[in-house]
Amino acid sequence: MFSGIMNLPPLPTKFNNILLQAAREICEERTAEAVYVAVEENDGGRDIAVAVDGSWQKRGFSSKNGVVTVTSVDTGKVIDVDILSKHCICPNKIKHLQNCKRNFDGYSVNNRLVYALRCIGKGAESAVMFCGIMNLPPPPTKFTKFNNNLLQAARETCEESMAEAVHEAVEENEGGRDIAVAVDGSWQKRGFSSKNGVVTVTSVDTGKVIDVEILSKHCICPNKTKHLQNCKRNFVGYSGKMELYNGERETWRRKCLEDKYGLRNLLDGWEIEWEKRAAQFLTLHR
Repeated sequence: MFSGIMNLPPLPTKFNNILLQAAREICEERTAEAVYVAVEENDGGRDIAVAVDGSWQKRGFSSKNGVVTVTSVDTGKVIDVDILSKHCICPNKIKHLQNCKRNFDGYSVNNRLVYALRCIGKGAESAVMFCGIMNLPPPPTKFTKFNNNLLQAARETCEESMAEAVHEAVEENEGGRDIAVAVDGSWQKRGFSSKNGVVTVTSVDTGKVIDVEILSKHCICPNKTKHLQNCKRNFVGYSGKMELYNGERETWRRKCLEDKYGLRNLLDGWEIEWEKRAAQFLTLHR
């Protein structure tokens, strides 16, 4: 703006990096000198008293950059500085790139608040009521952002845990990938009006879940016949059928397990139990 008003050529960006490097070197020299002075003021002792303070770049609570300074109480000079930034341009907000400048994720209490409310099935309105009753500061207004962060973290943790469970089940089966599993389904709420459900596949040998399928009847598409690409609906029928969804497990298991983990010839737990009881019956009646 200044160059345009003054009718000057635009400033090259390389000078910003030069100034940044020079400022960083001067800052390191000054803080090192301030530490030396503080130690001398303390008669050579390195247990010095400090005051820590932080601030952010812009007014309000929307700033993405801040600074924390450590000041010697004896000399009043800054002995350390830390730059904080929430700015991130990484496509994946959970796994950041190596050159990402973000080193501050905000208050952990906000993440814990949203996580706790999600665990008991509550949301933003309940958070406002709870903070008001407990005479606490209001909760974060961008509740959806924390939901998305928790969802992404939970999804990645779930996939890693199930992949490890598959590895343990294969090892338990002496390296064979023909493992026995138990398939079961359930829905979210009591009664038969729930719109969400889940089907789990559990290894019979280890008792650990090796795959999960989320079922949903929730649909916000204006046309219920032609669904949008981002529609979350993947189940049609009454809620009680979600538990019986494992009756269609043959196609689902091959699709989700054989393609995903290379598992094959999966046997259901009830099939194995039936075979054991049949063998025992034949042994007794020979």
